[in-house]
Amino acid sequence: MLTTLRQREQREGLVLKLIKIPIPPKNLNEILPRFERAITDRTRLILMAHQVNITGQITPVKAVCEMARATGIETIVDGAHSFAQFDFKQKDLGCDYFGTSLHKWLYAPKGTGMLYVKRDKIAKLWPLMAAESKQAG
Repeated sequence: MLTTLRQREQREGLVLKLIKIPIPPKNLNEILPRFERAITDRTRLILMAHQVNITGQITPVKAVCEMARATGIETIVDGAHSFAQFDFKQKDLGCDYFGTSLHKWLYAPKGTGMLYVKRDKIAKLWPLMAAESKQAG
């Protein structure tokens, strides 16, 4: 996901702003304020990992998504390390988009993945494969 945003940064002039979260945090309450402080009037999207690959730390995704939604910012959650590793329901996270790698923990072929898109966000996406207008929506 980060590679995709870096490509858009080069092609389209997006500005990608990375923040550091403490690994491991002394308290989960340390993480949300880092996202809040990084927001500007130009922030349109927050991407965050659901689980930190280095430590297994589960991040406070729901709190970040609630904060972002209150300020009109969309959220995408990188679930590459959380999907199929612990019990959660994606819908309970409150994110607009959720992506995961299926090869990491489910032994699917390398390069396979899954992307959830909240229903009201689908129409604004531009597919990489050409589609006829009858396939919209």
